[in-house]
Amino acid sequence: MATPVKDIYKQFLSLINDEEMLLLEEEIIEEMMYSYLQKATFDFYECRKDLSIIGQEESCITIPIGQSEFIIEYNNKFAEIKLIGKYTDKEYEINKDYNIKYKEEDCTITFETETEEEILFKSKYLGEIISDLDLDEIIILAYGMMIWWLQPKILREENLKQMLTDSDYNTKSGANMLAKLCSLEIQIREQLAKYKTRYSYKGFKGWDKIE
Repeated sequence: MATPVKDIYKQFLSLINDEEMLLLEEEIIEEMMYSYLQKATFDFYECRKDLSIIGQEESCITIPIGQSEFIIEYNNKFAEIKLIGKYTDKEYEINKDYNIKYKEEDCTITFETETEEEILFKSKYLGEIISDLDLDEIIILAYGMMIWWLQPKILREENLKQMLTDSDYNTKSGANMLAKLCSLEIQIREQLAKYKTRYSYKGFKGWDKIE
């Protein structure tokens, strides 16, 4: 069984407070997190499992007018599904406007009332780690993502500090912002190192147990 990257993203987002990121479009945020995760998997060389990311997909299917039930050849239960009116842009609500039931090779959408417009069935799956990860492995990846999330922020502050005088920098950026970011990076790296050390001894039963 694989691990949806969405589970790792959720853990990562719970660890950070980034108002700037919230202003970005959802697609851009997803691209950024995917980049962070790729690098975090590369850094997590201690992991005993395959951390390959697979299965990203996105599709859009048009449901015709006058449907009370519609079958679509799609069976990914973990994908994000949205039903949008083609011309009204209305977003239909699951368990209110429609229900969806998955089978082995397809899914059946049942509408509360017969559709009065063409509806776009939009599916998006952000992908998955090929292995079934434990919570400690997910947390390590989330902390690894935090390291890469911080890098452009630190670089921006370093560049800004080089361009300005100390007084101008403190006025424009806030006093000691660079120092705060560097301190945060140290804290994250230290915590990540502790998690990795604990992980490396996971299942260890003592030297006398090793043959």
